[in-house]
Amino acid sequence: MLLFHRRVQRVSLGSAGILIAPVPEYGAYSQDFLVYCAGPLVNLLLGAFAWSVGEITAAALHLGLGALNLLPYSKLDGGAVCRCLLEMLGISQDTAERCMQLLCGAVTLFLLLAVKIFSVKNVSIPAMTVYLELTELLPVFWTRCRSR
Repeated sequence: MLLFHRRVQRVSLGSAGILIAPVPEYGAYSQDFLVYCAGPLVNLLLGAFAWSVGEITAAALHLGLGALNLLPYSKLDGGAVCRCLLEMLGISQDTAERCMQLLCGAVTLFLLLAVKIFSVKNVSIPAMTVYLELTELLPVFWTRCRSR
């Protein structure tokens, strides 16, 4: 954000970490894309560095965190990246929200199937996936129920 001289709109702490949102600027989609990719990119670069010096545990932590953060859920950087890409393509906000919901559902299903197929014993992966999916869907259902 400093590189593009962007101001901070809000800083919030949520269940998925810290969110630092830039003030929206007309036509700044490419800048937003790079800003939103910066967090996961730092984790992936730190993971690659840790791997190269033999720190396998630190590498796995950073690579896993960077990959998780790129998932297209709205509470993660990947959701902001995906939304920014859809805006760059000129897709309307309603269509973009539907695309994001479908994409999140597909990612959740894929991750849960992968956990089952590979017999992953770590319960945190499916728990986090289900939590992210619920936080994506519950606001949608709540809004639809209240509008009826």
